[in-house]
Amino acid sequence: MLLKDLDIQHNPVMVPEILKYLEVTSGGRYIDCTLGEAGHTKSILDASTPGGEVLGIPANPSVQGSAVSKAYVNAQLTGSVTS
Repeated sequence: MLLKDLDIQHNPVMVPEILKYLEVTSGGRYIDCTLGEAGHTKSILDASTPGGEVLGIPANPSVQGSAVSKAYVNAQLTGSVTS
């Protein structure tokens, strides 16, 4: 499965800026406090491969299940996700 196949409905904005200012590196640990549908989390995991980790905290708990299930699939491909 490719990352583009994860069916994320949200297109995150300012991804290059976020990755730059977080100084994302391989194996880094990050916190996404606006988890939503995991669009930024997915980008951070991509950029922190191998071994990157993201702690996802949902800003809106009603979408947590969607994001977490997609993020865990992504984690198998690029890093790990904790929520």
